[in-house]
This record gives sequence, C-alpha cells and structure tokens, in this order.
Amino acid sequence: MDYLKIEKSLKIIIISYLICFISTSYTKQDIMFDNKNQDNLSNKDKEMQPSQDKSHFPWHGIEVIDIHSHIGYFRGYDLSFSTLIENIERYKISLVLVSNIEGADLPGTTLNLDETTANMKLVEIIASHSKLKGLAWARPASNGSSPEKVELFLKDYGFVGIKFHPEFNQFSADAPEVSGYLKLCEKYKVPAAF
Repeated sequence: MDYLKIEKSLKIIIISYLICFISTSYTKQDIMFDNKNQDNLSNKDKEMQPSQDKSHFPWHGIEVIDIHSHIGYFRGYDLSFSTLIENIERYKISLVLVSNIEGADLPGTTLNLDETTANMKLVEIIASHSKLKGLAWARPASNGSSPEKVELFLKDYGFVGIKFHPEFNQFSADAPEVSGYLKLCEKYKVPAAF
C-alpha cells in the first residue's frame, strides 16, 4: 500500500474543509469591514482582516482540490458564483467539486428545486469555468425524483459524483430509495458525497 499517496489524499481532504471554513469567514469579514477604511478599525478588527500573504497557509505550495463546495441561494450566506470564483483564485484552488444547494428542501432558506432543475442550473455554471466539476444533487425521498433523472448528469454532462444531504432533504442515509443512486455511483465509478 502506498502510504505517501494516502497521506497526501488525506491532507487534500482536510485542507478542503479548512478552505470551506476559512473562505466563508474571510468572505464575511470582507463584507463586515471596508478594506479601504483600515484607519477606522480597532487593532483587534485589523488582526481579523484577511492577509494578502498566503505563504502562512498550511496548504501553501500544495495542489488543492476542494471536494465539498456549494453554489446557489442559501439565506444568510454568499454562495454566489462570483464569490466561488474569487475564492478559487484567492486560495489557488486547482479543482472544485460543486453542488447546487438550491436542491435542499429548507423552506425560506433555499429554493427547494427538484433534482433536474437544480442540476441543470449547475450544468450552466460548471460550463463557464474549467476548474469546476459537478456533483449531482440527489433527493431520494422526494416526489418525482429518481436515479434515472440523475443519471443524465453523470452520463451526458460529465458530473463526477452524487451529492446527498439527508438532513436538508429529509431522508435517512440508509433508506431504500438511496440504493438506486448508489448503484449509479458504482456504475459510473464516482463518489457518493454525504
């Protein structure tokens, strides 16, 4: 077994989650503080400002793949395309696996789109940037959802996995409805992201 490859893969996964956390907090800080008015900030606030020097990041010099990114409307968060692209450039990310959070069933928080609509919106987004690869949003327990509808995105649009969110779509991860989607992951040799 090649432990060096495993160690490198684990570092990339851990770094991915760090970037999700850090990029969200930096984005919020950028909104909270006017970078042009540094003189009006307290010393504590200045310390919270994002640094322009990236060499202190633990992933500096490593190819970073973000395996867990979302795009779309989610009340209270900026998950816009422009913010995603800004963070890709800011943190020198080489590849992003992204899903459309608008497929989540959270009334008043997301758009609650069906599988086909959520994933078609993502097709347009990933086509516009070479570093984006799609994870098809699955809604196993929802009316009108089916593995056949999601298969289209793996087969015809080059999506690289299936994203499941049991809590946001009210299903159990081991529900019988999930197995058809998992068979697609096996058939296309792609990951199932829970």
